[in-house]
Amino acid sequence: MPAIIPQDLFDAAQDKKQRNSQEGRRNKKHNYLLGSGRLRCRLCGYVMNGNCNPAKHWRFYRCSRPKQLTGARCPGYVAATKVEDLVWNKIVHVLRHPELIVAELRQRQQRSQTEQSDLDRERGIYAKRLAQCDKDLKRWEAAYLAEAIDVADFKAKKAEIDTRHAGIA
Repeated sequence: MPAIIPQDLFDAAQDKKQRNSQEGRRNKKHNYLLGSGRLRCRLCGYVMNGNCNPAKHWRFYRCSRPKQLTGARCPGYVAATKVEDLVWNKIVHVLRHPELIVAELRQRQQRSQTEQSDLDRERGIYAKRLAQCDKDLKRWEAAYLAEAIDVADFKAKKAEIDTRHAGIA
């Protein structure tokens, strides 16, 4: 029977099927504090997934970057106990010092207000530019109606204004 898909695509699908069967939520035999994309690989930034070596009873997080992207699996991994202990200790520290949460919320609110001010300023600039396009178009319409310019000139100016308008909007 002739193949209908390339062998490398078939192999990649088989690898994915195998990973899904091992890493799927319904097949989890271990709990991972940082499961479901909460941890990122420090080498490449991809999501790290919980995994285990049953023979050694060792839980770890492994980078999920597909080897099809670079020809090799990312070597990023970390022991689950190591990273979970660090994260849990940080959570406990923050919960014992709620002023840290308040300070973070204030910083985020300040950043949000600054971003909103920047957006409002940009929106004002765009509104002025669009208003200028409308004003220019009315001026050229008036010139055409007063027969100061002919229809070809008016169409050319209108096309310029329409292009400028489209670039703004």
